[in-house]
Amino acid sequence: MRILPVICALLISVISAISQPSGPVNVRGRVSSAEDGQMIAGATVQLRGTVLGTTTDQSGYFELRDVPLGNYTLVVSMIGYRRRTVEHFIVDRSRLDTLTVELESSPVQTAPVIVSASKQEQSPDEVPVSVNVIDQHSLVERQTVTVDDALRYVPGINITQSQVNIRGSTGYSHGVGSRVLVLVDGVPLLSGDTGEIVWESIPVANIDRIEIVKGAGSALYGSNALGGVINVITRPVSQGSLTNVRTYGGYYDLPSYPSWHWTDAMRSLGGMTITHEQRLDNLSISLGGSRTVDGGYKQNDFWKRWNVWSKIGYDLTATQSITLQVDYLNQYRGNFLYWKDLNNALLSADDESSSRVKSDRLHAGLSYRSILSDEVSLGIRSGWYHSRWNDNIPTVFDSVGSRSRSDFAEGEVQLNYQPAERNVVTLGIVGSYNAVNADTIFGHRSARGGALYLQHLATFWNSLHTTLGLRWDIQSIESLPTFNRVNPKLGVAFTLSEGTSIRASAGSGFRAPSIAEIYTTTYAGGIII
Repeated sequence: MRILPVICALLISVISAISQPSGPVNVRGRVSSAEDGQMIAGATVQLRGTVLGTTTDQSGYFELRDVPLGNYTLVVSMIGYRRRTVEHFIVDRSRLDTLTVELESSPVQTAPVIVSASKQEQSPDEVPVSVNVIDQHSLVERQTVTVDDALRYVPGINITQSQVNIRGSTGYSHGVGSRVLVLVDGVPLLSGDTGEIVWESIPVANIDRIEIVKGAGSALYGSNALGGVINVITRPVSQGSLTNVRTYGGYYDLPSYPSWHWTDAMRSLGGMTITHEQRLDNLSISLGGSRTVDGGYKQNDFWKRWNVWSKIGYDLTATQSITLQVDYLNQYRGNFLYWKDLNNALLSADDESSSRVKSDRLHAGLSYRSILSDEVSLGIRSGWYHSRWNDNIPTVFDSVGSRSRSDFAEGEVQLNYQPAERNVVTLGIVGSYNAVNADTIFGHRSARGGALYLQHLATFWNSLHTTLGLRWDIQSIESLPTFNRVNPKLGVAFTLSEGTSIRASAGSGFRAPSIAEIYTTTYAGGIII
C-alpha cells in the first residue's frame, strides 16, 4: 500500500505537465486608463529585446503569440499617456491569465517614442533636434486627403504646390527635386526622374503617425535631407479582425470676386476608402483601397485617383520579423501651372487650359529585423519606386507631349550595438541605383550612389543626452564627375523636467541634383528650358 501514494503523485505530475503548455505561450492582456478605467485602443505593446509587439484592439485587448519562456521587459505606450515599463515580466507556463496594464495620462501631448531623429527609438526628451509628430487622430479630425494637407498645420513648414519648405531652408523649385527627404517606414519615397515628392501616392488611411525632423539630416540620411526629414510611419495591425469604410464629400464655394467666376457648374469633391486588417498567429495582414475625385476650384485643376495598398508582416521567431509593403497610385489630372491674368485668376493660361497628365506610381518596401543578442540588433531595408507618366504638353523635340519611366532602388543595412543602457552605437551602409527612360524630356539616364554612416548616442546623469554622427556619401550621375561628401552631426539635449528640454545641434546637409535638374529640355509657359 505504500506504493499507492507514489503512483498517485506521479499521475498528478503527468496530468499537470500535459495540461500546461510546452514551449512558447500566448500572452494576453488589456490596457486601460488609470484615471477612469476606460479601455485604450491603439496602444503599442512591445517586449523589449524581441520583435514581438502588437497594438490593442477597439476594446483595449491585446495578444502576443508564441512568446518563448523567459524574463522580459514589457513596454506599453500611447500618445497622450506616460509610457509604462514592466520590468522582470516573467513568461512561464503559468502565464495564462489576462494581464491588466494601466496608463496614466500625460500633461504634455507628445509621442511615446521618436524613431526618425536617430534611426532608432528615443524618448522625445532625448532628441537633440526639433521634431513634430502628427498622430492618426489629427489626420482623421481634419479630414486629411493627402499628407501635405496635414503638414500645413505644422509650425515652421510651408507648402507651395507640392513643394515642402522647412524653416525657409529649402526654397522652391517646381518639378526638379525636393530639399526635404520623405520616407515611408524608413524607405525613401522620391521619384527617380524628377526627385519630387508625390504626396498622393501615400495612403492616408494606412498612416499611424508622421514624424517631421527639422534641420539638416544628411549625417544620417544623405542627399535630399538638406532641410529635414519627413517619415511616414504606417499603422501596425491590431489584434483580431477589423474592417473600416470611410467616405467624404463636399462642394466649393463661389469665388471671392465676381470677375473670377469662370463657370456655372457646381465644383464638387469626394471619395471612399475601404480598409481591412487581420492578425493570424504570427501573420499580420493589412489591405486597403480608395477612390477620390476633385473637380477643382480653378480651371483645369481637377484630379481623379485610385489608391491600392497592402502591408504583410510575419514574425519568423521571437527575435526575427519580416515586413512587405506595397502602394500603388493611378492618377489622371489637369495641369494648372499659372493664371491667365489678374482679372481671371482662376483661369489657366490659354496654352495650358487643355493640359492633362496621366501617371502610375508603384512603391514597394521590404524590411527585416533581427535581435542578435542583448546588445546587438540588425535591420535590413530595401525599397523600389517605379514611376511612369505622360502628358500632352509640347516639348522642344515633340509637339505631342512628354513621357517618362523611371525606377529608383535603395538598400540599407543597419547594425545597432548597445554596450550599456542609454549608450548606443549605430553603423550603416547604403546603396542606390536610379534609371530613367524619357526620350523627349530627360533622355536615357542612370545614377548610382553609396554611403557609410556612424553614430554614437550617450546619456550622462540621466538628463544629458549627446549625439555624435558622421556620414560619407559618394554619388555618380552618367558621365559627370563622381563626387564625395562628408556630413558631420553634433547634438545635445538636457532634460529639465517632463516635457521640458534644452536642445542644441549642429550639422551639414547636401543634395545631389535630380536627373530632371540636369537634363530637362522642354517648354514651360512659353519659355524654353
